Amino acid sequence: MPNFFFQGARDIFSNVRQDAAQSTQRFKETGRFAEIYAGIERSQEMAMLRSIDALREQVPPGATREILFSLLRRAALSSSQLGSALYDFALRLQAKEPARHREDVVEILDELWALDEGRCAVSARRPGEGGRRPWLDADADILLDEQVPALRTTLAECAKRPLFAFVAPEILARPTFLTLVRIFDVFQPAEASQANGRGTPGPYSPVEFSAIDEFLEQVTRTSVMRRAFRHITKTLPIVLTRQWKEVLFKLWFQRRDGKPCVFEHVFLGNLTEDISGQPVAGGFHSWLKFYLEEVRGTARYLGYIYNNAEAGPVNSRYVSGKFVWDYDGHKLVKDQGGFFIGTSPEWQLAVGTVAYFETSTPGMARQNGWIPWSGAYDEGYTKETTMHGQRYRHVLCRSGHSNNLQDVKDVLVEDSGRLVTSYAIYLGPEVQKDTLGLDQICTSAELAQQLPRWVVEDGIAAYEEGQLCQECVRFCVARGCRSVSEALVALREALVFDLEDAVAAAKEGYPRILALVQDTLEVIPVLLRHADNLSHHLPSLLEELRAQGRRGPRLHQPIRLLLTGRADGAPISDLVQLLELAQWEGGDAAGVRLNDRIALVRQIFSEPPFEAPSRSGSGVASATKTVSSIAFVN
Repeated sequence: MPNFFFQGARDIFSNVRQDAAQSTQRFKETGRFAEIYAGIERSQEMAMLRSIDALREQVPPGATREILFSLLRRAALSSSQLGSALYDFALRLQAKEPARHREDVVEILDELWALDEGRCAVSARRPGEGGRRPWLDADADILLDEQVPALRTTLAECAKRPLFAFVAPEILARPTFLTLVRIFDVFQPAEASQANGRGTPGPYSPVEFSAIDEFLEQVTRTSVMRRAFRHITKTLPIVLTRQWKEVLFKLWFQRRDGKPCVFEHVFLGNLTEDISGQPVAGGFHSWLKFYLEEVRGTARYLGYIYNNAEAGPVNSRYVSGKFVWDYDGHKLVKDQGGFFIGTSPEWQLAVGTVAYFETSTPGMARQNGWIPWSGAYDEGYTKETTMHGQRYRHVLCRSGHSNNLQDVKDVLVEDSGRLVTSYAIYLGPEVQKDTLGLDQICTSAELAQQLPRWVVEDGIAAYEEGQLCQECVRFCVARGCRSVSEALVALREALVFDLEDAVAAAKEGYPRILALVQDTLEVIPVLLRHADNLSHHLPSLLEELRAQGRRGPRLHQPIRLLLTGRADGAPISDLVQLLELAQWEGGDAAGVRLNDRIALVRQIFSEPPFEAPSRSGSGVASATKTVSSIAFVN
């Protein structure tokens, strides 16, 4: 390639980088995202024109030259994509270490990571105590300053400096990053839209649709999204009936029921509520969005929070922390938010898209290594990967799925479920199997290897090779347990039997428990009829209770109360399976055997129905004392 190409690339890179830095400074002063993408687009356009002029000088003079280069200038002025593509080419020539495809990669999520050409170099500070310690790599594109742990109980700003100490301005000029910033600009909060007469999110305006279309146009050109497309169409039993851009639009940008689309939730963040009804920040899993909000002073980093507090701050690729976000007049708190640092928008979009299609049916999810996550409000799945020696748990939530492969010919129809969210959790560095401690964060595979030994040592199971140990592993993985100690706690809580305490509290007259126990009386005859081989008869039992008009908590809480003495806990089917296996393979710490629990139910409730006694004097205190040690829910 002629030398003037390399010199021209260096000039383009230098000029656009300088203009990007100035655009970011104007953004900091005004808070308008348009300052970034408008300024950079003008810079790229000028770089394109200068490049055309430089190339013109390499061609002998003549009428043909003038006509040709006049047409080239018109084309450059009519399309911002040409300038963006030229800058991207110049940037690749400056790259120190371009991403390369690894032949040894066999898992699609690992392969997508290896193909992410837009990923930036990131550096944290050197390990140590306090102060502004030196950077591990001062020349990295992004310098990350995590500082100190956040306080979980207050909004104290433990971190005194921004999370991002430095972000190379030329990053913002990359095609997919630049179009993402434009989306940040044109997508306005629902509350602000309502003030403008638009009400809740509805059909996109021409400006919004144009920004989305340009973003998808740039994203679908990248190698990581092309690989995602090949994986979905060639590896999975799925037939896409739409163009690839249309598939991505429908999956990520389609709004339903007046609510933000999943792209807004994941990449931009949105206003939602916690269980107490207080407004909190939802989603917000884009490092670029947090960085820009931090630059203009609308997001404040309070400190880091990791499940693995020792290894977390050392891994500069991922941040998990607490922050406050000023959103359309609200001061929203994210108690523990996490996102990858320096990854490209196309990589994040590709991972969520692949995860959605790989979990189109429960059977496909199992085949592709996704584990059901019972902690999700919707249909949830998790999958662990190891990237650059660090372990992550990818999380995918959807509103539902197809039940068989016949329905997967078009998985984007309304009845096939929709994508709810996609994000990841940092687990810790890759460890040797024989060095895994009780409290060390581990993957599901590591937990499956380690837990049986501890289940036997803890007295829950009699021997490691039995079905009970296998069920304990499945039970804990489905609960999302992240360490052996956490798994043991979950098993102990599931195997408790506090029914006598609950009944005693009800007889003392505590209203909430009394009402629950009285409601449970209708369930007892049905449970006793199916007590023999309960797991086999569970569907019939539930069907009879539904015939009584029971739904939701009124269906499950009474059964759970009778089997454990608590109204809250794991799903009924999981509890029954665990208790039945513990009946025959349980150790001394497996709790009361299932047949003894059923016998106690017969004995306790053979007395007349409960009546509310007078709640006065010591009776109230006694009931309150009893109830305080039992976990009940509304």
